[in-house]
Amino acid sequence: MKHAAISGAAALLASLLVSVAWAQNAEKAGASNAATSAATKTAGKETTSSTLINGPETHFRAARTAFDKGDLGAAGHDIRQGAALIRIEANRSNITDETDLLTSAAELETLAGNVAQGSVSSPYDLSRAFARADLALARHYHMLAQESLHQKNTKEAAVWLGAATDYVNDSVAWNSRQLEESGSPVVKKMRALQKSLQEKISAGTQAASQETARGLDALGKDLQQLAQKISP
Repeated sequence: MKHAAISGAAALLASLLVSVAWAQNAEKAGASNAATSAATKTAGKETTSSTLINGPETHFRAARTAFDKGDLGAAGHDIRQGAALIRIEANRSNITDETDLLTSAAELETLAGNVAQGSVSSPYDLSRAFARADLALARHYHMLAQESLHQKNTKEAAVWLGAATDYVNDSVAWNSRQLEESGSPVVKKMRALQKSLQEKISAGTQAASQETARGLDALGKDLQQLAQKISP
């Protein structure tokens, strides 16, 4: 039922090489996403897919730094790398949000071309695109958290919720003009729910309560509203 997210063997190979290159430099990622990576290892999910969690944001930050320095070629390259990692996430066999991720990747690829050609003058154009991509990833990981919780895998749910929380936080940071007022409370709610799940894990609880499940469902609606707020 799944369509290939990356067409052509060459493109797939390039994308996989990107993920390997990023994994070798994972320790350079931001503090919040580094914490999620540690949690992923704890849950025993240190797979190729899970190491992709931090990758797009790492490339977004590198692209913005290069753009600010006037190195447009490097900026465009990093934006494309981020888009490639999002396409890999979209190729999971167990997701229902493939379209949102592919739309975000396509937007980034267009942006990368415009940046490299010198037709983007405002860094805010980058920030808005990165904020949308981060929210797409946040909704993606939130969905994986819901699925894990449904399967009574509390540890895995906590990992995915942590990734979702980090990406909402990153999205707010990129586009505080539109998201700070409404996004910051959502981040706080997500941190609280993540803490609750971690407490259940420490207590040896395998399944989360109905209250936790309802909280996760409510967060899905919050994330949808944030995404609509900054849609193109």
